[in-house]
Amino acid sequence: MSETAAYSTRFLRTIDPDAVEERAPVVDTLKALVTSSEVTPDKLRNWLSEGKSADSVFTRMHLAKTKDMLLKRPQFRSWVQYADDLSKASKKEMLVISTLTAQYGDDALYKLIESAKLDPKIKTLANRLEREQMQYWVAVRKSPDDVFRIYKLDEAKQTVLSTPKFVNWVKHVDDLNAKHPEQPVTTIPTLKKYFNIDDEGLLSLISVGKQSERTKSIASKVEDDLLQIWGNSKKTPDAVLDEMRIDKMNIPLLENSLFTTWAKYVSIFNAKYPNEKRTMIEILTRKDHDFSSRNSPPILNACVSYLNVIATESPTMLPILLSNLKTTFDDRLLLQFLEAAKPFRSLERAVVKLETEKIRAIFERREQPKEAFRLLGLDGKGNTILSNPLFKEWMDYVKIFNRENPNKQESWFYPLRIHYGWYGVKNIIKTAMNNPNTVKIGKQVEIAMLKQWLEANHNPSEVFKFLKLGKAGKEIMSSRKFSLWTKYLSDYNLTRKRR
Repeated sequence: MSETAAYSTRFLRTIDPDAVEERAPVVDTLKALVTSSEVTPDKLRNWLSEGKSADSVFTRMHLAKTKDMLLKRPQFRSWVQYADDLSKASKKEMLVISTLTAQYGDDALYKLIESAKLDPKIKTLANRLEREQMQYWVAVRKSPDDVFRIYKLDEAKQTVLSTPKFVNWVKHVDDLNAKHPEQPVTTIPTLKKYFNIDDEGLLSLISVGKQSERTKSIASKVEDDLLQIWGNSKKTPDAVLDEMRIDKMNIPLLENSLFTTWAKYVSIFNAKYPNEKRTMIEILTRKDHDFSSRNSPPILNACVSYLNVIATESPTMLPILLSNLKTTFDDRLLLQFLEAAKPFRSLERAVVKLETEKIRAIFERREQPKEAFRLLGLDGKGNTILSNPLFKEWMDYVKIFNRENPNKQESWFYPLRIHYGWYGVKNIIKTAMNNPNTVKIGKQVEIAMLKQWLEANHNPSEVFKFLKLGKAGKEIMSSRKFSLWTKYLSDYNLTRKRR
């Protein structure tokens, strides 16, 4: 025995058996390092016939140590082919991506694939792995939250809809629903969670997305998910309309993307709950909405515009809708609506006819004049009320009512004072005096106002201040208001003498 051999034998005999066991993995690793470059097609065929796992072969080929260079290694392609062949033989799917996920984890593997897609030499392979990773996530039912985070979409904020990976994420959500219909998911909870927004914030995000052709389609998909959630929770179209606060916007409703969204939801709600079906017109013109209020014009204009579209595209539907309105809404709402609709040529004939019928009905059923004043919407005509033909009709009605009801006499001036106030009446008179066609009725209202003051026993000094004659200056004597005041003063003194 040589000296060297004898040394080696002595050295081996001094090694503790446990130490040999501990070093065995190291020896295997060294062996793999030595033999990894020697893996031949024949060797791979032998492993395949033995059914050696893709994970085991991955390790034997020492691919786990290559990290970021993995896809560039020639042997990686050989391993991929081996995994594909094994998958066919064993009928086990996605062996490539499941092995890589076990080796690297979802996040690191995703980053590795994204980096590889930038290299033209391995881009095709990287694209394949990207597709398979998405399929694998669906198979293992990876949550929308996890994939959203892996894609780093939570960092995109308001630009998320224009982020290319957002399309992939939405596809993941859709694929999950197709693969696991028993546990449906949507995009909405994840968006709310990561962006800390409510329905209003989502609507804003969707609205911005629909303004761009590039993101319009994906924004509509998110919109569909939101509407589906509303429908499943039985959220009423009325509640959605209030939440959208469309009537606070200075945008014509039919041009407002939110209105389009709401209209789509009305259709969804009606289809899902046919027993609670309501038309858009019915909701927009609901009884608790007064079109004479300051916030009503957008809603009112939307109703009228919508009706005009129907009259133009489906004229046979117009009588049906008008009939529904007639039976559903009170006189005041209906007349406000009809008044706004008259300027549209496609609606004018029908609405004028219905308006005339409704006004005649109010008079024929002998409503109290003060109530008829309100129902006819005369309390919302403003300073030009005296030039409105309907006011003249109403005044004539007051005369008829008083003649027929001698014990229930009503003043035609009373509703004017109650609804417009003294200063409002003063402005009404001023406007009337500037129009030759209404001077006569303006003076009539003026006389009625003086009469009310006398009945209330207002002191002439109070009336002097009300008429602001103290600011008239040198022209006070030629002022019409001064003539009015002197008449009041004379009538006031005469009345006091009679008492």
